[in-house]
Amino acid sequence: MKSSKSRRRCNTGGHRGVSLPGGPVFLRGRCPCDNAVEEVPAMSRNSGKAPSQRQLRVGEEIRHALAEVLERGDIHEPVLAETPVTVSEVRVSPDLRAATVFVMRLGGGVMDEVLVALRRARPFLRHCLASKLQTRYVPDLRFEVDVTFDEAGHIAQLLNRPEVRRDLGANDTRPTDPPGELPE
Repeated sequence: MKSSKSRRRCNTGGHRGVSLPGGPVFLRGRCPCDNAVEEVPAMSRNSGKAPSQRQLRVGEEIRHALAEVLERGDIHEPVLAETPVTVSEVRVSPDLRAATVFVMRLGGGVMDEVLVALRRARPFLRHCLASKLQTRYVPDLRFEVDVTFDEAGHIAQLLNRPEVRRDLGANDTRPTDPPGELPE
């Protein structure tokens, strides 16, 4: 997420100021040397970085808790009672107030009605999470379809095309081997 503030630094003296929508405002008045100023993006918390250990731990706790609730069938939604759903991943925001839950239907199929049912059950799911999580806030849940298995299947299909196999070479069979099996 890009911040509305960005840092400005004098090219010669290294004097710093804050750029606001109205123009640069230097922290200690004007830049003493009146030189050109270069834009240095302000660092936002965790921007472009991998998730922290706490984010990963809370995401796993949420994933396990939601999977348990869905497995037990505590939700009174007919679509969720009939359809087995897998929670494959949960990504938590750096402030732990929002969580994106990636779900997929076992056996494939259309996910539209499952997503609608999960969104209707969101308050109940947050209530279930409140008793299981040891955080100050229960994150707001956003549900999305997990497409990683579809993408992996598409990549495997592309690697098995004759022209790709020819380019990879007849002796190199590693990319087309099923996962978990070693070439002989």
